[in-house]
Amino acid sequence: MANNEVILLDFWPSMFGMRLRVALAEKEIKYEYKEEELLNTKSPLLLQMNPVHKKIPVLIHNGKSICESNIAVEYIDEVRKDKAPFLPCDPYERAQARFWADYIDKKHLDVIMYYLRKKYKNKNFPSKRYTTIDYFFKVYIDKAYVNYYDDDAGNELATQDASAKTDEVADMETTLINTIKGFSPRAGQP
Repeated sequence: MANNEVILLDFWPSMFGMRLRVALAEKEIKYEYKEEELLNTKSPLLLQMNPVHKKIPVLIHNGKSICESNIAVEYIDEVRKDKAPFLPCDPYERAQARFWADYIDKKHLDVIMYYLRKKYKNKNFPSKRYTTIDYFFKVYIDKAYVNYYDDDAGNELATQDASAKTDEVADMETTLINTIKGFSPRAGQP
């Protein structure tokens, strides 16, 4: 793969793109980075290489596209077998690693993205007002994760269902912290 044409279609704040950039760096694969401007229009190359989802990141290897970051990481791992593998050799441990990658993608993505987006806006646009889409996103996150962050969302949780959601978010946060620290409980345990 090192001597072949490798292109990465990406957008710099994308966590999924970061996953591919790290994988390419770990395997010491040189690639051409093409920044996608997702806020206005999508490039013809992106639409051609990912016609189903029309999303980044897309890894292009010798003109063939590999979409979805986890699939692309496994592809990179399989193509560059001369470097240390990303996944454990033991099938059970490999399944556990895949479980945690999927868990983070599904359970923590909205919390992480909200945090990163909020941090970026506060740093770079302190006086920026919310657009209509931003406002709906903010309201959704505020209602789903009230009392999750230090700042007050402005409303108290009044229903039992909403209270259970707060407990679920707290459990997810603890799991994420433990996963980052290297403590990973078995899959399926509460």
